Amino acid sequence: MLLNKLYIFGANYPLTLVPLIALFVYWRSSGEQRRQLLLRGLIVLITGIALAKIGGMVYNEPRPFIVEHIQPLIPHVNDSGFPSDHTLTVSAIALLLAPFSLPAAGMTLLLAAIIGISRIGCHLHSVLDIMASFLFAIMANGIAWLIVHPAQLRKPR
Repeated sequence: MLLNKLYIFGANYPLTLVPLIALFVYWRSSGEQRRQLLLRGLIVLITGIALAKIGGMVYNEPRPFIVEHIQPLIPHVNDSGFPSDHTLTVSAIALLLAPFSLPAAGMTLLLAAIIGISRIGCHLHSVLDIMASFLFAIMANGIAWLIVHPAQLRKPR
C-alpha cells in the first residue's frame, strides 16, 4: 500500500536532512551567532534529553502496535513510546534555528511534523507522544534562552 510506504519513508529519511540544514545555518552565521547557536544547542540537547527521560519515567505509555496487537510498519522494541525521541529532536532543532534562519526553522519544523505523523502511521507512537515531544522541544528551547539571555529579563521597557 502506497500510504504505508510513505509512512515508512517519512518516519526514517527526513531525519537525515536535519543535520545538513543545521550545518548550513551554522556555516552562514557570524562568529557570535555561531557561538550562540552552539551554546543554546548544547543546552537544548541536555534539557531535551532530561525532559524526555523524566517524562518517560512519569508516564509510561505502551506503543500503539502493542495495544492494538498489530505488526508495526517498522520493527521496534516493546518499550514506552512517550515521548517520541525523533520528533522531539527535530522539533527542538527547528526551534533552535528560528532566531538564526526562519526559512531553515520552518523547513525543519515541517520535517518534524512529517516525522511525527509518519511515526503515528507506522503504529510506533500515539498523538500524545508526538504532541508531548513538541511541548518538550518548546520547553527545552525556552530554558536554553533563559540561561543564555538572562539579562534580557531584567531590562526595563
